[in-house]
Amino acid sequence: MKTSIFILTLIFFYSTSWTQKQKWHFPSFDIIRTGPYIGIQKGNYLNLELGFERQWKDLKFFGSNTSALYGGMNYNLFNGVIGADIGGWKKLGFLGITYGGSILFRTDFVSSKAGFSPAIGIKISKFHFQTGYQFLFPRDNNLKTNAFYLSLRYKIWSQKKIKKN
Repeated sequence: MKTSIFILTLIFFYSTSWTQKQKWHFPSFDIIRTGPYIGIQKGNYLNLELGFERQWKDLKFFGSNTSALYGGMNYNLFNGVIGADIGGWKKLGFLGITYGGSILFRTDFVSSKAGFSPAIGIKISKFHFQTGYQFLFPRDNNLKTNAFYLSLRYKIWSQKKIKKN
């Protein structure tokens, strides 16, 4: 009886120590990408976008996530309105759907507006298609900017680091 209890105790402690070593887990990699992007934004007006983005991708077999921060400039080609955006987005899972937002500033050097913009999009490879609404203040200003917009960006990666976890 004592021998069987001793053997069961050994098996219990061996099995708990074996599971803590995680011999059967999938490896995880972190990918950090940095580089510029170029894009086009269409709403009531056509804007050209240029900026810089940094992405952190937690690459796993199940549950891969991507986060990004970006800063950029945009220029209304026909009305002379220039703007600056600072923001970020997050992609959860493998479907490519992104959720994010940005802080905005727009000016034509006579009047200016500032605000924020929530966005939803889809990211496939180096292309990122987003749609959102720009809440700009003051509202009574006649600055010719997009309220609702569609944006397509193309990322040009200049640096990529891979770290194994």
